[in-house]
Amino acid sequence: MIKKELIAAVAEKADMPKTQVTRVVDELVDVITEALKNGDDVQLAKIGTFKRKVRAGKEGRVDFGDGRIHEYKTDDHYYASFSVSKTLKDELVSVKVSSKDKVSK
Repeated sequence: MIKKELIAAVAEKADMPKTQVTRVVDELVDVITEALKNGDDVQLAKIGTFKRKVRAGKEGRVDFGDGRIHEYKTDDHYYASFSVSKTLKDELVSVKVSSKDKVSK
């Protein structure tokens, strides 16, 4: 499901105009983004938790094979992670896997 489909589904279920739901979804994303930038976790009951984590910088080198070598170093940086709630995990476990989604062995 993409954002447009999510907005349409919520608008229909909540009996609200799509423009209003679009604004709410956009504001929700903005609030989550700002909270993560400020170092806060965002926990949504029945869905999961967004957290800000640190990824260590790294050093490396690329050998182009013609005598040229490029060395680089990246800085530590933040990234967003998401942990699914137990409620949502339990809901998904109870759904039967369809034949199109089965994993081949």
